[in-house]
Formats: sequence, C-alpha cells, structure tokens
Amino acid sequence: MSWLDNEDLNGDCYVSGELGETEELRTDRTVIFPFGKNGASVPFEEVHFTADEATIFLNLNFYYLMHHFAKGTEEQNARASYLRFLAARQGIVSNRFDTKVFNVRYNEAVIEASNTEKYDWFDANPNAAGGAHPKLRAGLTAEIRKKFRSNFTNIVCCIAYMFRVRGHHFVGDMEDKYKDLWRKCLREEDDPGLKWEYIAHNALHAIMPLVLDGFWLNAVNNSNVAGALMKRYDSAPAGVAGVRALQAGMQDIATVVPGYKALNKGLYDDIDRLVTYLKNNRWAGSINRRFYGAGDLAFDEQKYSAVAATLLAALNQFAPTSPLKNSAALKRMSTGAPISGAFTARLITAAANSDDNSKALTSGVGTSTATV
Repeated sequence: MSWLDNEDLNGDCYVSGELGETEELRTDRTVIFPFGKNGASVPFEEVHFTADEATIFLNLNFYYLMHHFAKGTEEQNARASYLRFLAARQGIVSNRFDTKVFNVRYNEAVIEASNTEKYDWFDANPNAAGGAHPKLRAGLTAEIRKKFRSNFTNIVCCIAYMFRVRGHHFVGDMEDKYKDLWRKCLREEDDPGLKWEYIAHNALHAIMPLVLDGFWLNAVNNSNVAGALMKRYDSAPAGVAGVRALQAGMQDIATVVPGYKALNKGLYDDIDRLVTYLKNNRWAGSINRRFYGAGDLAFDEQKYSAVAATLLAALNQFAPTSPLKNSAALKRMSTGAPISGAFTARLITAAANSDDNSKALTSGVGTSTATV
C-alpha cells in the first residue's frame, strides 16, 4: 500500500474553505463494473444485464464493500450492492460518464481492469459466473429486492432533495431528516430497508449531482414519484434559501403594513429580480454551484439586514410557529442591523399589544428600513 494518500495524489492545492460537498475518492463508495461490461453511455440509458452479468456485478460490489467498508454488516453491504445494481441498470451510474461534462473531478463508477485478480475474502473469484455468494443471497431475499425496486425512484429523489437543500448527501442530523421525509412519502417505516447513511453514501453516492437532479426532474415530469417529492422539486438550494425567505416575508409584511413596500421599493425590486433570476438559474449562488456549471449570485445580504430583523420581529409576535422563523439565513442577515433590528422589534411588540400603536408601526418600521 502506498504511503501517499488520496489527498496527496488528487487533492486541491492552495484552496481553503471549500463550500458544499468535498470531492474525494473513497473505495467504500466506488461502484465496480465487471471487466468487459460497460455501463450506460449517457444518463438514463437503460443497461441490460443477463442473469450471469447481474450476479457478477452484485458479487463484485458485495466483495468490495465487505473488503473496504468494515462498518457495514453483511446484510447492509448486500443491500447496498443491490441498490448500486438498480442504479447501473437505470443508467444513472456508469463508468462511461465524462467527468468534464458533469462538472466533477472523479467518476465514482469504474470498470475493473482485470477479471483475474486475487480476492482474499471472497473464497472465490466474484467475476466468475455460477451463482451469488451465499452471504449476498442471504441479505437479498426476494421480498427486499422487490421492496427496493418498488421504492427506487423515491429513494433516489429523497437523496436529490437532501443534497439540494442541505448541500451534502449525508451529515450530522440527516438520518432523522431522511426519516421524516420518508414518512411524508406515505411510508410507515423509517427507511426502505437500509439506513439512510448507507444509502446516501455507500450505495448511491456515485450518482453525479447533475444526473441526480435530472433523475428527480424526470420523475416529477412522469408523475412516478411520491407527491411529497413532487411538491419539493422547486425547493431552493443550500446557499440561496435566504433570497426566497426574504421575498416570502417581504411580500407578507407589505400586505399587513401599508406603505412598507413603497418606502422600500428599491429593495423589493431587487429581491424580485433575484428570485426571477434564480427561477431560470436554479444553482446560481448555491454552495454546490460548481457541480452544475453555475456562477455566483450578486446578493448583498448586508443591505437587507434591517429587513430581516423586521421580519423576524414580526414573526415572533404574530406567527411564532411559522417555519420561516427558523430560517438560518434570516437570522444571520438580521445580525447586521443591531440598532434598527432592536427598534423595529420594539415597535412591532408595541403594536401587537395595542391597536393604538398601528400608525407608529406603519411609519416607524417603514422609515427605519428605508434608510438601509
């Protein structure tokens, strides 16, 4: 084994604070195509496997997971291998996808260089046709295979949603977030038969981001995905959620506070322009924009700080259960306006407790935010 690691050979130089998902080649995530069996030439091109070819694919990926992913049990690695097979069959993972076309540094799907390698764990050559490894078969009952096939589109689209709105396939508290989303897909169980961390990382991480989002779009257009995932397709990517949150809050507050929009017309026009741009350039400004060939978004958070402080104050008084109140982007922006934020918060609190203060709210809040 080389004393040089992946970062020595392939890592970035003179780059710090990389945003979003960090690219790295990991053997426990690499999908192995058997020697002589290529994957799809373009995304979504179905690949036909004979029974022997499918068995060899499953054997190889089971072997590599068992050899390089000791954390996974035999059952978990067998099931991850089957999800890899379904992804290869559907043409969303392939050794033939050009990394430059898909804005990634690595293709995590590779074809094995030879079918004569030594396999020190498998007790046989997994490239040899003749039957699945007994431990692989034990983890892949007919029932679990059917379950994965039935749920495959929803599984992939769940990953696509999480990658978009969180900026990562899986980190920290995302197991619970995946479980909540899965239940919203009208599923009673917490997962489809494998922990979400293993699905997102060890089974399906090799789906390139552009392909992942394209699969989700196709599923929505074909209406063959859960309603909860259809409704979420227009969700804002991680990094630009603040723009959407600001527009939603600003539109709402303009409805209940006469004159607010007129006094802040420049800010309203600017936020509407940004949202329109994002509708046509979804990934602009997102933390993973490099995967989609998108550029940065010209959005000056500082000039909206007083507006954000006003929105949070109004939400605290009039809509304390609103999900918008928990927007991390709004909270971050509001910290840039410590004086006007405190001032508008007091005005809104006063108005909430006395109808006589409504005029003060209208004029005072409007004047304070207009000077940003």
